[in-house]
Amino acid sequence: MGFTPSANAQVNFVYETNTNPALIGTAYTGGFFSLKYNNFDMGTQYGATPSGTYGSPTPGNGSPGSGGIATLNGLAGQTAPTNTPANSGFAEDSWGIASVAQIEDAAGNIIWSRTGGKNQEITVMFYGSQDFFLTKDGFQQVTSSVGLHVDMYVQSTIGGGFTPYNPTLGSAGRTGLSSYTTVTDGTMILSTVSRAGFLYAAGTEGGTATEFTSTFAPGVNGKGGAYLDVTGGSMASVFNTNSITSVFNPALTTDLRVEFTTQPNSGPGAVGPATADWLVRSNDPVTGFIVPVPEPSTYGLVAAGALLGLVAFRRMKARSQAV
Repeated sequence: MGFTPSANAQVNFVYETNTNPALIGTAYTGGFFSLKYNNFDMGTQYGATPSGTYGSPTPGNGSPGSGGIATLNGLAGQTAPTNTPANSGFAEDSWGIASVAQIEDAAGNIIWSRTGGKNQEITVMFYGSQDFFLTKDGFQQVTSSVGLHVDMYVQSTIGGGFTPYNPTLGSAGRTGLSSYTTVTDGTMILSTVSRAGFLYAAGTEGGTATEFTSTFAPGVNGKGGAYLDVTGGSMASVFNTNSITSVFNPALTTDLRVEFTTQPNSGPGAVGPATADWLVRSNDPVTGFIVPVPEPSTYGLVAAGALLGLVAFRRMKARSQAV
């Protein structure tokens, strides 16, 4: 049911709960899933910017007519996320970490949980998102972004060298663009990159170029979402299903949907004590489909693998390329 301290690791998706007790302890063979995780996030605040729209539906650097990233980076009064790469240049507008609490099937039955006796911890790091379009009023900001990377790792809780997930390190726990102490030191199992063409129609906010959207208002709950392409990792073939179709373009498909509702980490609107210096926190679902496997008792997780990368990477088209 769990890891052993060896070069290879295995994760078993096995029913922990079910309305039919006969399924408890049996293997999950594939289909729709919902992954629940707890998230901490750093983000850019455009607090001093007057009401209006800024940037361009074209993400690339340049003037408002040719691209929005540089335009938004040049806005006065913005506050960049703490501990961005080199802490300068506004190289990204959002990053954070998460811990997976449980994974459910379509009926809400748990097939994996961190407390379910499997002796595993699954963690996530996301980074690299850059804003290119902003709608700002006196109350809130709505951003359209590109280049979101999401990396997922698994660790044995009983193997040697286990480092428990620790969000109390805050921004000080980040050791590189895609690395964070207690998050990225396990086996890399999945890499994804944000996908355009799923969130907004042309003429709405950042339009069809939007890959990640976020609404933020100081002191109140926010929201957002993204669609992700699987690009690598030792479990790429399990999750690379192209099962989600864009409502704006039926020719576009992708693998995972992320949606979230945030709450302030500190100050007005915060629930409970603050955790380190994070801007917001949330409990978010990721949904998609798992490919049925010939031997449904286990999904193999190989220790080395192509890291979760997103931004400008393209989908791995052949399943034989997955680690």
